[in-house]
Amino acid sequence: MGYKWNTLLSYNAAARKFMKYKIAVKETRFVFPILAGDLYGFCYWAGKNIDEYDEQDVCAKTLAKYLYGIQAWHLYHSVEYPAESKDRITVLLQASAHADAESPPRPVKAPVTMAQLVALTDHLVSGDDQSKAVLDLAIVAFWGMARLAEVTYDCATGPLQRTASLMTTDVRFVETQSSTVVELTIRGAKTCSPGESQKILLHSMAHMLCPVMAVKRRLGEARNEDISLFGHGNGLRGRSHLTKSSVRKVLSSSWNRLGFPNLTGHLFRVGGASLHCALGVPVAEICRLGRWTSGCYKLYLRVYQEEDVLLL
Repeated sequence: MGYKWNTLLSYNAAARKFMKYKIAVKETRFVFPILAGDLYGFCYWAGKNIDEYDEQDVCAKTLAKYLYGIQAWHLYHSVEYPAESKDRITVLLQASAHADAESPPRPVKAPVTMAQLVALTDHLVSGDDQSKAVLDLAIVAFWGMARLAEVTYDCATGPLQRTASLMTTDVRFVETQSSTVVELTIRGAKTCSPGESQKILLHSMAHMLCPVMAVKRRLGEARNEDISLFGHGNGLRGRSHLTKSSVRKVLSSSWNRLGFPNLTGHLFRVGGASLHCALGVPVAEICRLGRWTSGCYKLYLRVYQEEDVLLL
C-alpha cells in the first residue's frame, strides 16, 4: 500500500486497540465488516467519560485516529465500512472531547538538557557499536531538532527503501567563514509530501557534543559505502540499521541507569528547540531549522535553566 511507514504503524496501532476491545468484551472471534454497534462500543470503551476513568482511555484526537485506521483496515480487506455509523460516532467523539476538556491536563515533560546529553555521552561513548551509533544519532536529533522517525529505519537489516531512509549519500558538507555546516537530506518526513525532501542543518561546534563530528564519525564507520547513515557493521549482510524501537530501547535503558527515567527520544527535539530559544535564536529561524510551518512549534518550547545554557 502506498502509505508512509508512520501511517502504517498508526493504522496497526488502531487494529491492535480494537482487538484489545474485543478481548475486553470477550468477543475474540469476529468477521468483517465490523458492525456499527461494535464501533459505538469501541468508542465508549476507548474514549473518556467525565464520571469515570479507565487505563484504556485515550483522548478524542487519538480515538479519531484509531477510527481512521479501522476504516483503512476495511479498505485493505475490500469490505465496506459501516457508513451509517458516521453521525453517531461524530457525537461520541464530541462527547469524548468534552471529557478531555474536563480532565486535568497532563504534566508537561521536561526537555533533554545539555547536562543530560553530556551524561548520556559519557555513558554510551565506551559502549558497543550500537551504543555509539545511538549516541551520534541522539546528538544529531538534539541539534537538528529531528524526530526519531526521520533518522531511524523501517528494518534492522537488509535493503532499505531509499525514498524514506537517510543514507550516507544524503550528507553534504558546506564550509562557511565561521563554521562547517552539514546538510542531511531526509525523505518521508512527517510533514513531507510524497516525492519531497527536507534538510536538517547542523553547525560545527567546539565541544564534545558537536553534531558535525557525530556525522563524520558515522561516515567513517560506514567506510564510504552507500548505506544507512545511522547503523553499524559493513556490507549489506553485515550492516545493522538503527530502528526507532532499537534506539528507544538503548535510550530507555541508559536514561534509567542515569536517573532520568521520564526522558524519551522525542524530547531531543524538544530540548533542541528549547535551547535555541533560550540562546535568543529568532522564532523564524527556529521554525526553519526545526522545519515547522505553523504555530505548533510553541508546543516544543520549555524553560531552560540558566546553568544549562552556561554549559555552552
